[in-house]
Amino acid sequence: MTYDEVRDPRTGLVAWRASHEGRATVLPDAEADLMWWRDGLWLAGIDTTAHTFEEASGSRTHGVRLPAGTIPAVLRDSAAVAVDQRLELSQVLTPSTVARLTDAFRSWPDERGGLLVAVSRLLQEAPVDGDAVRASRLLVAASARGVPVAETARELGWSPRRLHRFAVTTFGVSPVMLRQLVRLRRARRLLASGRAATEAATIAGYSDQAHLTREVVRFTGMTPARLHAGQRAPRTHPGS
Repeated sequence: MTYDEVRDPRTGLVAWRASHEGRATVLPDAEADLMWWRDGLWLAGIDTTAHTFEEASGSRTHGVRLPAGTIPAVLRDSAAVAVDQRLELSQVLTPSTVARLTDAFRSWPDERGGLLVAVSRLLQEAPVDGDAVRASRLLVAASARGVPVAETARELGWSPRRLHRFAVTTFGVSPVMLRQLVRLRRARRLLASGRAATEAATIAGYSDQAHLTREVVRFTGMTPARLHAGQRAPRTHPGS
C-alpha cells in the first residue's frame, strides 16, 4: 500500500490518497475524513481501534480530513455516531446534498481536486459553529502538549464536565481518549521517521518506553517494533 498527502494552499485542507494492494490496515487516529471510496462518498469517523479492509489490488481511496470541530455540523448529529464507522453519505445527508457533492467531485478532472471542492462546499453549507471550531482547536493543541483535562477546561473557562460533554459531541470520544489518540499519532510519526522507541516515548509525552508499548499494543494490537516495520505514513487508510 502506498500513501501520500498534501495540504491544499487555497483551502488549507489536507488531502490524501492511498493505493491498495489487497488488505488495508486502518490505525487509530483522532481525525475524521470525507472519502471517495468504493465509487461513492463516505465519512470516516475517529478510530479508536485498528480496522482491516479487503481492497481490490490497484484500487485507490482519496480523502480529505475534516477540520476539528466540524463533524457535528456535517452530520447534523453528535460525532459519537461516526466513531469507528464508515458511513455512506447517503446514510446521513439528504439525497439532494449527496447528489450535489457527487456532481462537484465528478466535475473535476482529478479526484483530489474534485474531493477538495466537494468538501469545501459541504463545509460552506453545514451549520459550522465558529466557537466550537475554536474550542476544538484549543483542545487538540492542548492534547498534543499533554495538558491535563482539568487545566484545559480552566483555559476554556469551562468545568471538566462541560469539557467532557463537548468532546463527546464534537469528536465522539472523551477528552482523555482524545489526548491518548493524539499522543499515539505523534508517536507513530516519530517511529515512522526512524526515531528509537525510547526517544519517541519521551518526545510524545509517555512516561517511559513501557508506557508507549502498552498504549501502542492497546490501540493497534502491534508492538512499536512491528508498527515501525510496517509504517509507511503518518496515517494508513481508507479513512482513519
